[in-house]
Amino acid sequence: PDIKGTIMSEPDKPVQPVFVFSPAARCGITLIQRLLNSSRQIIIYGENKLLVNILPQNIFSINITADQHYKARQKLLNGEYDFWSSAIWPDVKEWCGTIIKCIELLLRTYQNSSARDGFSKWGIKTPIEDARYCAFYFQTFPASKIIFIYRHIVDVMMSHKARKWIPTLLECAKITEKWCRNVSYMLNGDVPDRVMVIRYEDMLANKDEYVEKIEKLVGITGIDKGVFNRKVNTFTGSKETGYSPNQYIEPDELSEKEIEVMKKMADDFLKRCNYPSVEERLEEKRSQKSQREQEVLVGVK
Repeated sequence: PDIKGTIMSEPDKPVQPVFVFSPAARCGITLIQRLLNSSRQIIIYGENKLLVNILPQNIFSINITADQHYKARQKLLNGEYDFWSSAIWPDVKEWCGTIIKCIELLLRTYQNSSARDGFSKWGIKTPIEDARYCAFYFQTFPASKIIFIYRHIVDVMMSHKARKWIPTLLECAKITEKWCRNVSYMLNGDVPDRVMVIRYEDMLANKDEYVEKIEKLVGITGIDKGVFNRKVNTFTGSKETGYSPNQYIEPDELSEKEIEVMKKMADDFLKRCNYPSVEERLEEKRSQKSQREQEVLVGVK
């Protein structure tokens, strides 16, 4: 989008958010949030779909149809009025600039609130609908930093299933498509210094290394690595509603049809990412579950 020339409300006091993004829900952004918050040197807020997804999406979509809006407005200005006129809009560049200023003011609200609570560093975690929004935030707010975390689509989908978020095969397909598209976007470009892309599985295998990298990127110290040992992935409540009495719900089994959808849509991309195929990852999950069950039986004996 053409956003050049937008004047921020306080250009001498830039907003400095740390965005924690993921290609879909259930990829580990809450783990990153908890790790960062454990330092007590930064506050990472919860999801805000309006700020992270809806407002940027409006900028992107209106730029696609900008020429239609310009031509419709010119028709009216030239004296024509007897035509389908839903495309008449104000100046698109000015509109986008206003949306950007709205985003900046919302970010400034976070920054001011954080400062009042004693935090000079702050951020937001939200699954992102379109990874191009990462580039939008990176370019529009040059003092921002971005952590993008992704994990295997099988783990993502089994966690979605546990939260009751896959009511139909169409929803399964939508999540898979979004995951593939967003991960592809982030892996196929150069990663600037202010952006950190984390593969969830690599982080769990190399906790010390990744904690050090996260601390360096954000400019903090003192992350509690014990957070890795405490699983939290849902609200307190009943399992039937996708919640859990102890705030952790086990991943749920996928149906054969859901697995087939994922295979068709993701297997080729998983191979390019050096990830196990859908079936291979499912077999790994089954093996891990069997091993845990054996360990429990041994403990009981």
